[in-house]
Amino acid sequence: MTKKAVMISIDDEVHKKIKEKRINISEVCEKELRKKLGEDIDTPEEELKCHFCGVHDVRQTPQDLTKGLVFLFHHEVWCCNNCLRGRTIKIIMGATKV
Repeated sequence: MTKKAVMISIDDEVHKKIKEKRINISEVCEKELRKKLGEDIDTPEEELKCHFCGVHDVRQTPQDLTKGLVFLFHHEVWCCNNCLRGRTIKIIMGATKV
């Protein structure tokens, strides 16, 4: 399943509180929209696989940014920390694009 970037508008005060509590807006919105549609809100298994190396892992959480997969919004893919580190070094050195 691929993800699509969309925009929403929310009140400034609500946004400040969301940032303070480190709430994932995309995750909350998607879960609520799936509930409204009557869909199962479990994450599909294919979504939890690194796009570059294929390793299966869990999503990163704000409590532990050293474990799990990161969603690269611009490319709309999941990436593990090892691939992210390697690709960041290559980008900094000008060797390749993500």
